[in-house]
Amino acid sequence: PVPSIFAKLSASTDGHVQPPTSTDKLKEKPTEKMLSRIKEYFAAYWKNVAYELLSPVDVSNIESSQKCNVEKCFDMLLRWLETDSSASYQKLIDALREYNLENAIENITERILKA
Repeated sequence: PVPSIFAKLSASTDGHVQPPTSTDKLKEKPTEKMLSRIKEYFAAYWKNVAYELLSPVDVSNIESSQKCNVEKCFDMLLRWLETDSSASYQKLIDALREYNLENAIENITERILKA
């Protein structure tokens, strides 16, 4: 078996270990730490994105809070992580793409790939 320190690395057919590709990273489940770093890239559009990722009831509950958009965006992302077992960076990017938030997508993708 591959040692745990290399858990995110995959062995190629010749036995050499390969680093994860950008596609692999985008398929990963987001971490709270990373979501806290990227929320500001689309906080002004949090509600639009929320309707792609959450139920209308969840969106209403978040909307009714007395928080600013950045905090609502983070609440939305945390709720999404809690309720969607298939949550991934790619799924978030797809939701952003529905609203043509290409600048946010570029910034988020760059941030994820640097991690």
